[in-house]
Amino acid sequence: MADYEPVDISGLNNAPLSVLGDDSMARAGAQSFRGLPFLVGGDGSDALISLGGGDSVLIPLGSAARRVIFAHRLMETKLPQGGPLGVAVADYIFHYAGGAVERV
Repeated sequence: MADYEPVDISGLNNAPLSVLGDDSMARAGAQSFRGLPFLVGGDGSDALISLGGGDSVLIPLGSAARRVIFAHRLMETKLPQGGPLGVAVADYIFHYAGGAVERV
């Protein structure tokens, strides 16, 4: 899609695709998720950003963006044991050029 551009964040990757499990069928490289372009990993050795328990990562865009869309995956859930739906699992914090900050 011409209106969407994947951002290369491969320099921030810290985990291989294998963390998704043997049956994930995930692969590195150019991908299309729900019709939107994404770039997963680089050479495949460390292809993902894996965060947990208070970890964070800063992803500078370096240009204006009207929309920012992430491809993310929840690694653990309590749903099979009767856990609740809709539990917050991450915060995205946007720092704007003018100094405003928004937590989503």
